[in-house]
Amino acid sequence: MDRRKFLGLAALSLPFGIALAGGNNFIVPDTVNPRLRMALGAAELIKRRGIRKVAVVFMEESQLCAIFAAALVVALRDRGIKSWYLEGGKGLAERIKGTGTDYVYMAYFGELPEDKVQEAFDTDLLELAESKLKVNLIFHPSTVSKGFVNNTVFDETVSSYLKSLKGVYAVIRRDDNLLFAKASEISDLGISFKELIKVKYGQ
Repeated sequence: MDRRKFLGLAALSLPFGIALAGGNNFIVPDTVNPRLRMALGAAELIKRRGIRKVAVVFMEESQLCAIFAAALVVALRDRGIKSWYLEGGKGLAERIKGTGTDYVYMAYFGELPEDKVQEAFDTDLLELAESKLKVNLIFHPSTVSKGFVNNTVFDETVSSYLKSLKGVYAVIRRDDNLLFAKASEISDLGISFKELIKVKYGQ
């Protein structure tokens, strides 16, 4: 897909208030462009994995998460993958159920303080656990690298939920590559991932 076309579509997919935001240091080329490259790479990994339907969830109140999620939805749809753009927060489980998908990409990082990110991530995962929503989860690179994913196992309900799922995956950045990896172990110490597919970052 032509890069200019992709960027234009991504911009059109943004919430109206975000697209018009002015004077926001987080919505500038230096912060947005890496998210667009990441979205392209993540979409290609998902395609190569053979996944056909994905709900992309962004962290409630995070503008950068919303931008990334919109870009990822555009990139997935361009590859023929049915996808949905969903906001986290109360009622998330029902919103996911409404899509009928069995894959959920959770993009939690953004510009907010890390304790707020962890709280939102934990709360949303706990809601999925309590609703017994049986899906395959895909975690975003920053959600893994910043420790948010590993911290979730301290909650016994969330840890048990993750262990019960058919698939817990992550997109992981390693140098100039993006990896699609599957959880090989979920324990009280965290989650270990094993590489399945690799692409160049932003390709």
